[in-house]
Amino acid sequence: MYKRQGLNPALADGIIHLGMDMSSQYFSGLLLAAPFCATPLSVELAGRKAVSWPYVGLTLQCLTDFGISFSVETRKNEAAPWQTLPEGDWRDLAEARPGCLRVTMRPGAYRPGDYTVEGDWSGASYFLAAGALGRRAVRVRGLRADSLQGDRAMLSILQKMGARLEVEPDAVTVYPSELHGVALDMGSCPDLVPTVAVLAAFAKGSTRISNVAHLRIKESDRINAPATELAKTGVTVDELSDGMLVSGTGGTGGMGGRLRNRPAAPRLPEGATLSAHNDHRMAMSLALLGLRDLVTNVNIPNCGQIPNLPLGAVVETNAHFSADSVRPVFAGPVPQSVYPLVSRVCGIQEMTVEAAMGRDLELAFQAFCMDPNMELGLKDARILYNTMVENTAKYLTMYQ
Repeated sequence: MYKRQGLNPALADGIIHLGMDMSSQYFSGLLLAAPFCATPLSVELAGRKAVSWPYVGLTLQCLTDFGISFSVETRKNEAAPWQTLPEGDWRDLAEARPGCLRVTMRPGAYRPGDYTVEGDWSGASYFLAAGALGRRAVRVRGLRADSLQGDRAMLSILQKMGARLEVEPDAVTVYPSELHGVALDMGSCPDLVPTVAVLAAFAKGSTRISNVAHLRIKESDRINAPATELAKTGVTVDELSDGMLVSGTGGTGGMGGRLRNRPAAPRLPEGATLSAHNDHRMAMSLALLGLRDLVTNVNIPNCGQIPNLPLGAVVETNAHFSADSVRPVFAGPVPQSVYPLVSRVCGIQEMTVEAAMGRDLELAFQAFCMDPNMELGLKDARILYNTMVENTAKYLTMYQ
């Protein structure tokens, strides 16, 4: 009988050289598996550059929280000796250079226990952007300003672009603001690029996004996709080898006559549609285009498989999302007529206006549609979804 052996560090003399030129996920995955080895395993950063380093930091934090022992070594250059960082000092590493960092994992068992997952800066980024683009401030709770998450960079990006915001220990408030173009190295926060591209479309001047060449191999080509969709609204986006240049509609940005005939703001021609490119981050970022009533009748097809579409972005816009999967995408406040159905399945006793605007209801709707007992079944889930979509426009008026 075949016996599964698992990872054997001895086959690689105890050390593996792994690059992060295109993704940090392989590096993190190997770190997570390494404690199951019978002997220590060192993973040395190789390649030409390291993208998304903060995500590896999150992996190391998770390993620490679950009782796994490891050491992190760095050096000034490939000819210099290795120096072991004091315990926990890896949290201060803003970047990692190939050939100058390695992590040695020791055998061990993950320690069970209660664990609170901190708020997701990636998911919050759409709401924070909505605060800057919309007609009223947006406050997002449950965010740690000292988080190791790379997408916490949304704070500094908004500030650089001129947004007014307030930071509390566990919340961030962003106010409607006039934005201006900036130069941004987004190698450590690539997931934010589609959203920042939309912000840049409304900004005065040009925004240069760099060090994200690897975005071409994500769920979609996240350089070409934003450029293609924003071009439909009259925004000029130049695709570059490692990013993009977005010429905002808030000013000429030094481009002179080249932009003389562009619209005063992003606007989708009548009858035109936007595509999500089967990419959830594209769908969520494009939803922001309607926040200033400058884009109307935004249809974003092909997003039926998208999880956790942010409710607030859709509630505040004219965007409509189609879905053709078992788990439909939530498209607005639940009509009062279906409260009893949702309450019965999800155990929610009362639906308030506040609840209709919040994430709790989004989760409730998803739970309803994915009822594990199939008490209502796919047919009823589709009826609820269609009812919600049909009534979205009517219920949007209460928030205007």
